[in-house]
This record gives sequence, C-alpha cells and structure tokens, in this order.
Amino acid sequence: MEGVKGLSKDMRTTYGSGMQMEAGKTYIESQCKVYRNGFHFVEYAPDCLIYFPLGNGNRYFLIEAAGDINEEQDFRCCCTQITLVKELDLKAFAGIAMKYMIKNPKMDWQREAAHLQIAREIARAQKGGIAIARGAYPEVHLEAGAVGGLLVEGNNGRICMARVFTAQKDGIYHMENTWEVGCRR
Repeated sequence: MEGVKGLSKDMRTTYGSGMQMEAGKTYIESQCKVYRNGFHFVEYAPDCLIYFPLGNGNRYFLIEAAGDINEEQDFRCCCTQITLVKELDLKAFAGIAMKYMIKNPKMDWQREAAHLQIAREIARAQKGGIAIARGAYPEVHLEAGAVGGLLVEGNNGRICMARVFTAQKDGIYHMENTWEVGCRR
C-alpha cells in the first residue's frame, strides 16, 4: 500500500520512539495499532501536516506499507513494515495529493494548514507554500516559488484535467482550453 510519512528535519519520528530513519531503508516492527505502535503514515498527503507542518524543515516521503496494516476510520494508518521509497519536494507532495484526489473523487478533500490551501475553485499560496484548486474553472493565486495545482471537474464531477507546477512569478493561474479537451460535455 502506498502512502506518505512525515519526519522531522533530522529524519526522526516525533511520536513514539523518536526513531531516526533513512531513505531507501525498510523497517519492521512486530505489531501495529493506530495510536499505539507500528509505523504511522497517511494515504492523503496533506493529512500528515497535522503532525509535520510545512515550513518547519520537516521532510515528507512516499512510502510503501506492508505486513499488517491498520487503517482507522479517520486518516491515520499504521503498518508493521515500511519502506521510505523517496523524498518528496513541494511539487511532488502536491502531485501525490492530487493523484489521490483523482483516484478518490468523492472523498472529503478540502484542507487548510500552514502554507497549504486545497479549496473549491480558488486557492492561494505564498512562496514555499502549496495551493490546489478544484472545480469547473479552478484558479490559484501564487507568489513566485509557490506550488500550484489545478484540478478541472467535468459536468459529472469527475476530474478530467490536472496540472501541478511551480510559479515562476507572482500571479493568478488557471487551466487554458478546457473546452477543447471535452471537459464540459
């Protein structure tokens, strides 16, 4: 199972044992139960920002969870075996979040946290932040250096176009030519 794990800037878990981890390594524990033990992660990347906010030097990894996997009714998951597959920069973090939104179009996807806004139609971010807008005519208001994501919904509510990018200058960004690709049928 694929997911995202946040770590402190020195690659330590901040709850539980405070274990220091390394990219590319696989770790194993004997048991897992959310809130108690095992290796914790989330399926929807923005959910890890509750514990590891953007802008504090925290690091984020695409992970592969295996062994016993415990999923709670909220956003927390844990497993007995975890591999830190690769580190995610801001653009990759936004892309992973958008990919999850596309695969799960009916989920509760809107989020707001320090340096992050995921909203219907219009989202905003300053340099070093992420803004993802989803809707019929999404737009993001970005400072240079911020990451933007645009998810265009068709008439059926399904996402028919997506774009993730880093703003090269301050401005308002939106998707061009959505009529031409059949999003409005």
